Amino acid sequence: MEERNIHAVIPAKAEPIRSPVPLRRFRYDAQNDILKCPRGKVLRPQRLTKHGRFFCSKAKDCSRCSMANLCLSAGRRNKAVVVSDHHPALLRARRRRENWSAEDRQLYRRHRWRSEGYHGEAKTWHELARAIRRGLQNMRIQAFLTAAAVNLKRLAFALLRFLTLSSPLSYCPTIIAISPPPDPRPLSAFGSKWFFNGPRVHFMRNALAHAGKSGRRVVSAFIATAFAQDDAEAATAQWRKIADQLRPKLPKLAGFLDEAETDVLAYMSFPPQHRTKLHSTDEMDKRFFS
Repeated sequence: MEERNIHAVIPAKAEPIRSPVPLRRFRYDAQNDILKCPRGKVLRPQRLTKHGRFFCSKAKDCSRCSMANLCLSAGRRNKAVVVSDHHPALLRARRRRENWSAEDRQLYRRHRWRSEGYHGEAKTWHELARAIRRGLQNMRIQAFLTAAAVNLKRLAFALLRFLTLSSPLSYCPTIIAISPPPDPRPLSAFGSKWFFNGPRVHFMRNALAHAGKSGRRVVSAFIATAFAQDDAEAATAQWRKIADQLRPKLPKLAGFLDEAETDVLAYMSFPPQHRTKLHSTDEMDKRFFS
């Protein structure tokens, strides 16, 4: 991404800690291409690996070190550390993460739960969790076809919503059908099989993460009152009331509710008999795979 001048608002991957003295305690000097241990001793590059290089210390430096019992594995006389080829870029990404602005943090919070829903849909409904054929090019084709199918469902859903608001409901199934069904079906059966799920399920999981262990049950009950309203206007009013009540003690959760209001309550604009088919992932999955 750096080569393409792309500023990615994503956190860098955390380092897996496998040693009492992990890699993050070593300092990489890109100018001299050396690695320094916590005691200041120099590790120099030696043999290559598939995605990086081994940096090794001298045995005499480790023999006099007070951290040798923690740092060295059993039977080794010197320290060997694998540093990936793009380690400097990883360090820069971690520094950028520490210096994120308020706008960057808000943008990341806004898109994190949305992208999880889209990826979950592609993996669960369109078999993107497993490659159908081997090879990078075949996997790329599979991803493109999956994205095309998801986008077509998005377009069909948007058209259905537009026709629902602007035209009589009885005309919608005939106009938006991708292929005419062999037998006439009600709109509820048609929609539950062909249209994508809203982000309600994924929203609840992330919202409860802001509530803490002791407040999850109470917050879940509060939010459920908005979903129990009869129409979209009442649900929106209740949603904002809940956010205002939570704002003094849980400001992050209240801001999360403000950002997600439009997307989570979108299904409330449909008639009551169709709402359960639109907001529930479990119900739609059962009908989709049946």
